Amino acid sequence: MTLPPRAMTPRILVVDDDPHILRFFQVNLERCGFVVEMAGSGAQALARLRVHRPALLIVDLIMPGMDV
Repeated sequence: MTLPPRAMTPRILVVDDDPHILRFFQVNLERCGFVVEMAGSGAQALARLRVHRPALLIVDLIMPGMDV
């Protein structure tokens, strides 16, 4: 399988307060060829959303400090 150049690769933002879950998503999504951004809090996620504009957002809905 040929991967597209990094600039064209879809970016995914994963938001979770558990570092093990963040790492799980990072490893598996990068193996599939995605660029993975991670945030450990809602505030970090909002900051990264403003800068990176990911194609997909994977979010833990119940997090300390900021949840749905």
